[in-house]
Amino acid sequence: MKMDELLTVQDAAKELGVTDISVRAALNDNRLPFIEKYGRKLITRGDVEAYRQRTQPEGKPRVGRPRIEPGVSHAEK
Repeated sequence: MKMDELLTVQDAAKELGVTDISVRAALNDNRLPFIEKYGRKLITRGDVEAYRQRTQPEGKPRVGRPRIEPGVSHAEK
C-alpha cells in the first residue's frame, strides 16, 4: 500500500464533505475501517470511496447544513 493512498481523518472529512467529528464517529462505530500507523488513524482512499457510496448515494442531496470553510464568511459564499 502506498502512503498516498492513506488519508488522515481531516483529509477523509474534506473528501466526504463532512466534519472531522463525523469521520471520527464513523471510525469509532466501525462504519469506516482504518489502519493505525505512526500513532494516527489513517483511512485508505478506497475505504473512503466505499463509505461515500454507502452513505451518499448519487442523485440524492446531502442532508444537513453546508460545511463552512474556516476563514470564509457567509457573505463571501
